[in-house]
Amino acid sequence: MKLVILALVATAASAATLYDAPRPQVRALDSGENVAILRDDRLIDDEGKYNFDFETANGISVSESGSPVGEDGAINSAGSFSYTAPDGTPVHVEFVADERGFQPQSDLLPVAP
Repeated sequence: MKLVILALVATAASAATLYDAPRPQVRALDSGENVAILRDDRLIDDEGKYNFDFETANGISVSESGSPVGEDGAINSAGSFSYTAPDGTPVHVEFVADERGFQPQSDLLPVAP
């Protein structure tokens, strides 16, 4: 019975993406106001490769793609995210996450002496 309920929930969740539903909103942590999600594109194929991009009305943007590597199921991914810091500084970070770990790149990150 639990398996049937789980299957129904999974089916309903996947079917919801097939219809043009109203765009969701998220609550901004600093102001408490709702922020519209302008774009939310997601793709996952049968081989485990994925890609997603989203953007909010307050300037947050995230893009990431990845794919499984080897037989152990590890995933290599790469992407970027951007937002405006509370002091008004634009923040842009590009990253790679692979067998060497998470490797961010940004002009705002500290550099070892």
